[in-house]
Amino acid sequence: MKKKRILSALVAAAAAFCFVLPPGRAAVLPQPVTASAEDAADGLTVSKSKVKYGDYIDVTVNVPAVSANADTVEIRVDFDPNAFEVTSWRPQLTNSALTNYSNTAGFFVIAAANINYSLSNGLTVTGRLRVKNTASAGAYVLRLSSYDVCNYDTGYRWTPVVKEKTVKVASNLVSVSGTISVKASDNIGDTASVIMTDSDDVSMSTSVKLSFNSSTNMYEGTYIFNEAEANERYTVEITIPGCKPRSDILSVGSTSLNSEMIMRIPGDVDGDGKVGASDATQVLKYLVGTRSEIRGANGVIDKYLLSVAHVTNTSELSPQDATQILRYVARLTPTL
Repeated sequence: MKKKRILSALVAAAAAFCFVLPPGRAAVLPQPVTASAEDAADGLTVSKSKVKYGDYIDVTVNVPAVSANADTVEIRVDFDPNAFEVTSWRPQLTNSALTNYSNTAGFFVIAAANINYSLSNGLTVTGRLRVKNTASAGAYVLRLSSYDVCNYDTGYRWTPVVKEKTVKVASNLVSVSGTISVKASDNIGDTASVIMTDSDDVSMSTSVKLSFNSSTNMYEGTYIFNEAEANERYTVEITIPGCKPRSDILSVGSTSLNSEMIMRIPGDVDGDGKVGASDATQVLKYLVGTRSEIRGANGVIDKYLLSVAHVTNTSELSPQDATQILRYVARLTPTL
């Protein structure tokens, strides 16, 4: 009886459509580790969010450019001395009253008064830390504990956007890479955003440029994260303008992992690169419980394709989604 009611609703939907769709001075800092795009952020940034024993990480404090002078500056970053040690650092102020660090107490600091330092180009302080071989594996918080940048006349005070960063120390790191592909029209963006998050909520991100591959007739791009922790589960989230966002779980073993992520535009259930009547048919097949692109022969449901098919604001897939796809095909609905 339930299947008959669903079929009746589908018939009604189709009929409705037909009528109407991151103590002491040190040596010169070596070349910094390449940082991620977020290191242009205001406040505390790190060049790596995940490291292994013996690795180096650049911890940077970025004070943004502003039309004011700094009469007083005090910037201090605290870290766990059981896990990290400062090997070198680069204070930008050369006439500061105090530039110091301690691998015993776990901090590096720069402090100055009456310096009249122009902030027209901003201010950057970078410390290079090494992960101790005796460090315990786990997540560590690096904290911007002092951030006083003051102008006596204007009362300028800097409040950083980012005051803390979490860095995870792992016993073994491997690489995770993947191919992103999408068959679609010109209505999608040419850059994919990839965010990979572990079980401790530590994330890595990158952007992937997509280019057309004539042999596959798809837009493709590849990503790679060389700082993935072995034997960890990651959530990988991919977004492309114009496509349905995708989230997958990757179980990383003791060796490198490669995966393939196929993206689709909303409504393109069958994956031919466009939205057509056949996509509405796939929705109807799923709703009556028969084999479809969404539900395979073994009955397993593809959750991503289920989200692709869901083009309405209803709580779950329904005959309305099939109707809206058909309305789009007939150009009665401008967008899905």
